Amino acid sequence: MRIDHWIHDLPGRLELAADVIDDLANGVWVVSDGHRERLFSIEAQLFRIAQTTRKRREDDLLAFVERSLRAVRSNVRLSLKVPVCDHDEGHELLEGVGRELDEAIAELEVLTRREERPHVAVGGRP
Repeated sequence: MRIDHWIHDLPGRLELAADVIDDLANGVWVVSDGHRERLFSIEAQLFRIAQTTRKRREDDLLAFVERSLRAVRSNVRLSLKVPVCDHDEGHELLEGVGRELDEAIAELEVLTRREERPHVAVGGRP
């Protein structure tokens, strides 16, 4: 996959993750209003990253995306440690969002490395 295709697809992936968080935050499994607010904050973070990714130019986008994905992943992990949900299904939904963020970060690392490597033409010359 090329990095421009990955960037094009990222906002949709993040919006789906934000929808899962919204459903979870509005669910009955959330332990307290404070935890509900934490989940709504994660949802807002995901939507903000998605919208910014759509609007920004690629020049400074990759650094922003990497920083932002790592920050929201950290917040998801904290929510898993705190436990914000008192039901296994809610916990599993949150873990799924964490896995999606892990995959996105890993994909970005691979694509970034691929873009940084010199391209070798046929015959072995750059």
